Amino acid sequence: MSARTKHGHLVRIWLRLAGSKRSKPVTLASVRAYLAAGDGFAADFVRLNAEQKLLAMEAAAAALERFRPKPAAPAGRVPWSKSPEWQERVRDAARRLPDDKAIARELGLSVGAAAMARQRFAGRRNRHTARLAA
Repeated sequence: MSARTKHGHLVRIWLRLAGSKRSKPVTLASVRAYLAAGDGFAADFVRLNAEQKLLAMEAAAAALERFRPKPAAPAGRVPWSKSPEWQERVRDAARRLPDDKAIARELGLSVGAAAMARQRFAGRRNRHTARLAA
């Protein structure tokens, strides 16, 4: 593997994360395995220059983003004050999920509506704690 050029390492990262027509389909398990393997992503990453490292990190983020769950169907207008069921759903989502974007995706709301509902029914969120917990 030492005969590979810096560009060759970057191409290997792209092919492992994005796949190609000639390779087998990329799955979440294969992306996670490649990122965790000792001779995988880390071995290729250390041989790159700063600009290529940024490209490799963007490729890894894009690969993981492809496997995020699809957003729920839009909920429409929700009568928050009259619906204890929705209030409990927001409280439950706020306990489990790391940020307002994830809450919005799960409940089918806009990020602004999810943030307002979370603050109203689950309390303020300590942003630093949420980042560390995720």
